[in-house]
Amino acid sequence: MENGKGLSLLIPSLENSKYLIENQDALPCIIRDGILSKVADDSDEVQLSMPAHPQLNEIEILNICNYINNAWGNQLEQISMTEMKNKLAKCKS
Repeated sequence: MENGKGLSLLIPSLENSKYLIENQDALPCIIRDGILSKVADDSDEVQLSMPAHPQLNEIEILNICNYINNAWGNQLEQISMTEMKNKLAKCKS
């Protein structure tokens, strides 16, 4: 949602998200390839469901990652283009 809080158990929160912090290597893959998985985030188990966005180019994925990492109370390091390309190369098919 606009405020990063998600929508109960339907859309996980990105605000100070433990899952986001622990899964930085997977973030570009999730944005590009989508995800359907149950995960525990803080005290709740939530269903992660995000469609794939294969039409996004590397710069767009990088910008989304860095925005998410520094919005809604998140204070994670910026991802460089080289780091992001390496992470995308390791995505599971």
